[in-house]
Amino acid sequence: MAPPDEPGISLNREGLIDMYPDATERMFRALGQVSKAFSDALPAIRKVLEQEMTLGNGTAGKNFLNSYQTPAVETFRYAHQAPRVLDLGVEHGLTSVNQYRTVDAENAARLRSQQPGG
Repeated sequence: MAPPDEPGISLNREGLIDMYPDATERMFRALGQVSKAFSDALPAIRKVLEQEMTLGNGTAGKNFLNSYQTPAVETFRYAHQAPRVLDLGVEHGLTSVNQYRTVDAENAARLRSQQPGG
């Protein structure tokens, strides 16, 4: 899954935002693929973390586990939330692209209708 070849959104010389809807849509769809791959990997990550939490019967192991457990659990909690955040961003991004295309088409039609013979 390669990133898009061109930026989807950029600032023009006047400081206004230009959107290239096709490139922007490709970026959001690629982000959706990342989210899916990440979601698919979560069960394996959970299994590894659960197995790691059973380590540490000796003194050294208990010390390691005590220092490791909190950041490991927090990392997994954040990782578990990431796909929802990514999916929401993808959904809103694709909605924005569609809205942009609609407004762009309406404005183009309005401009054409104001031309002589339009």
